[in-house]
Amino acid sequence: MNKWSNKELKSINDKVTEILDSPMEVREYEGETVPAVEQLKDSNEGLLVNCSILFVDIRESTTLSDTSWAKSMAKIYRAFVRTMVICIHKSGGSVRQIIGDRIMGVFVDDKQKKSTEKALEAARAILTMIEYYFNPECKKKVNGKTIECGVGIDYGRVLLTQVGTKAENEEAKDLVWAGKIANISSKHTDLAEPSEIFVTKRYYENLPVTLKTDEIGWNKMARLKGSSVFEGYAIKNFYLDIVDDLDDDSQSEKVLSNEKQFKYKQQTSVINTNYIIADVIQETKRQTENLFDRFEKVLKREEEVSNREESLLEKERTIKLKEERLSRLDKEIELKKKETEYDVKVNFLKGKFDQYKPDKLLEEIYDLSKLAEGIGKNHISVKKDLAYWNLVRYFKTHDYLTFAYKLIEECLENLPANYGILPYSNDMAEVSKKLSKEESLYQLIMSNLHKFNPDFKGIIELKDTLTGINMDQSIVLQFEQRLLE
Repeated sequence: MNKWSNKELKSINDKVTEILDSPMEVREYEGETVPAVEQLKDSNEGLLVNCSILFVDIRESTTLSDTSWAKSMAKIYRAFVRTMVICIHKSGGSVRQIIGDRIMGVFVDDKQKKSTEKALEAARAILTMIEYYFNPECKKKVNGKTIECGVGIDYGRVLLTQVGTKAENEEAKDLVWAGKIANISSKHTDLAEPSEIFVTKRYYENLPVTLKTDEIGWNKMARLKGSSVFEGYAIKNFYLDIVDDLDDDSQSEKVLSNEKQFKYKQQTSVINTNYIIADVIQETKRQTENLFDRFEKVLKREEEVSNREESLLEKERTIKLKEERLSRLDKEIELKKKETEYDVKVNFLKGKFDQYKPDKLLEEIYDLSKLAEGIGKNHISVKKDLAYWNLVRYFKTHDYLTFAYKLIEECLENLPANYGILPYSNDMAEVSKKLSKEESLYQLIMSNLHKFNPDFKGIIELKDTLTGINMDQSIVLQFEQRLLE
């Protein structure tokens, strides 16, 4: 075994310092093919590339029953990767990463075709090959084995640079695709259902118009991964047009019926917050079922003890106690489910006001208030969670001045005018002046001041509001005296 020395460690450190101290030289890529590692020097040089990035991997596979599982899987992986590489190359792309059964394909624009169109063609070819050729062959020759895969695609701008080095007799070099789109397309692949293409919004927007018609059947989607929401468009079983020319034997291998495809294409294309909520509720349901399973085991063990003791009275008392505990647990789970649903809806809604028209936003707020009743919250708490300052500004901007003033009035009457709760002073002044309610606003401010004793920043906001509605200077001085106190 070679022994390390301080000299060797310092030599490595010198190479690190050389890279970090050198400026990064970046230039636009003007080629029509995907750059290769040989096109970049081993230096701080980068290419800015507009491209589409596609990821595909095996989603699931049936279980092998024979003893040669490893050999069978090795053949399937080899055949799968080779199929994916050919589909990507045939569609005008290049494979730039293979990790197990996960393949990354990159596509750039050329004079004849956009990268987005090439990537979609590759995705369709992949689904077609898996459904009509790969699975029928595997099923016949590898113990009935079949696979399914998901495809994720994103489009955008990345910085490309060479990494690695030549160490002794081994050359270890590759390209790094620095930018969000590689990571996001990979995440969309994880979220894609079997036989589905799940793409980002920006990729979809850069598709040719002919590939976004209603007949094709794209569906707008929002999917949850951890605490992050990934929005985009999805389509299932989007095969190459040539499948219509396949013979009857090939058609018989296809799993999805025409009726099933028709029903899928009729699904709504509107982002539905219930999609996200359903995922959360489904996970809560799964956890609840696990709790019930464990609790049932406890019941059985304790019932056996009761039988051994031959005490019917004690057994009945124990069972009754457990029923009460189970009832409390059920109520706690139901409350937790409602609280989770409420939190998800609030967080989803308050960041997307601008996507709603005023009347639709009012409906959403009303529905949220009804949901809040089940967890002990009132309509004041709902608007506080959505942020009064954000609501007032939105309805003021959309000329719903009367409702905006009602929100101001409601906030000042029910909550301390503290910083972070209070609507912006300029918004309160503007709304009240347009409605000629300066005197009414003054009375609300004075009442809030004496009733709730707001914090220092809140008093500053109230003083600025009075100044904004041109109150007499003596009134403003009262606030300054309050600040001094």
